[in-house]
Amino acid sequence: MKHNTQNGSQASRQAEIYTKAMASIKRENLRNAAGGHALMATAAAYGSASSKNSLFGKTARFAQYFMIGFIFVTPNIMFIRHML
Repeated sequence: MKHNTQNGSQASRQAEIYTKAMASIKRENLRNAAGGHALMATAAAYGSASSKNSLFGKTARFAQYFMIGFIFVTPNIMFIRHML
């Protein structure tokens, strides 16, 4: 009889562990999905905000042009400085 009681408590303990593990996995999946939604919302807000004539839009446009110019000019300066 004692053997059956131990098996019953072991089974209930395993069921409790399984339930907790599945809840943890579900929470992690929901957290990952929420992070993806937040990223997409940020990208959508950035896209609409940077296309307007606001201060943020002007700053973003300046930063884009500055980086493009930097990428074109820097290799030439490095070549002139190190090779000539």
